[in-house]
Amino acid sequence: MRYIILFIFLLSELTISGQTWHGLLYENNVSPTSISGIATDMNGDIWIATESNGAYRYNGTGLVQISGLQSNQCRAITSDSYGRIWIGSNLGLICWNNGVMTSYNTQTGMQSQNVYSLCAGANGAVWIGTAAGLIRFDGNSFTLYNTANGLPSNIIRTVSFDGTNIWAGSLYGLSKFDGSSFQNYSIANGLPANNIRSVFCVSPNEVWIGTNNGAALFNGSGFQILNHTNGLLSDTVLSFAKDAGGNTWFCTPTAITRMNGSVFTHFTEIYYDISIDQFTEPVCIHASGDDVFIGTNNDCVKIKRWMVKNPKSTFLQTDSISTFITNTGALLAIDYPDILGLEF
Repeated sequence: MRYIILFIFLLSELTISGQTWHGLLYENNVSPTSISGIATDMNGDIWIATESNGAYRYNGTGLVQISGLQSNQCRAITSDSYGRIWIGSNLGLICWNNGVMTSYNTQTGMQSQNVYSLCAGANGAVWIGTAAGLIRFDGNSFTLYNTANGLPSNIIRTVSFDGTNIWAGSLYGLSKFDGSSFQNYSIANGLPANNIRSVFCVSPNEVWIGTNNGAALFNGSGFQILNHTNGLLSDTVLSFAKDAGGNTWFCTPTAITRMNGSVFTHFTEIYYDISIDQFTEPVCIHASGDDVFIGTNNDCVKIKRWMVKNPKSTFLQTDSISTFITNTGALLAIDYPDILGLEF
């Protein structure tokens, strides 16, 4: 088992903070696979959807593969306030309810079983982004919304709930549904692009939109744009998360970026691609308390944030560290100065 700890010394406050990184599939001897979605249930367990190996449940110590899925090609996953887990695949929708699996597809009333995205809405409803439009399932019946109802496209790539409205993204723009009608947004309304990759709702006045031309923050009245010119390393934004400390996380193909107010911290592959090549391309991100989970093209990486105040030690006389000691006692050189790494 191998962990990497990154230390940042804040000498003025005598505080040490950092993160530990865990490759969950790698550490549990699970074959590498691309991660398509991550969710947290009511007990704090983490659920992981994969592109080829089905879904897993992580309880903090180990992974359990979920049996009874209609397909191992899982594309989306979400949890609701009733303790249920919803999984979308290329063959329909699955509901996990206290160990009982129920499958839904076109034979049970779904207008399309080609699921791309999911989110839990009000009153126990689940919203499903499909190739035929946006579907609402209330537990008994499926209601389809498509271009005939005002959507700019029937292919819904991402969906999120802000506590009041449902937001849906497609190749042709962003849509907000208030329960009766759709309001559409595009470049003409201030978006950086119409190609919507992700939507992440914190509240009706904090909605993050990822596109192939930067991120947009909807504040209730307009859009604020973030891209490579003002904080991000990449303009393609695949996913968002917000941790318990109020940090906003951006997932891009080339880096993970953490935003704390106006301060941006970038994590690129030199931080986590140490020897097993397990964290080469981030594809999604999810926060659960202080823990952040990053789905990549071959693993789910857990970041644990920690902080030690007033450590009982003297501070270093240099801020340029180029070696670290492994658990075998070897002294290794590293290519990134200003960071002290301890491997154990």
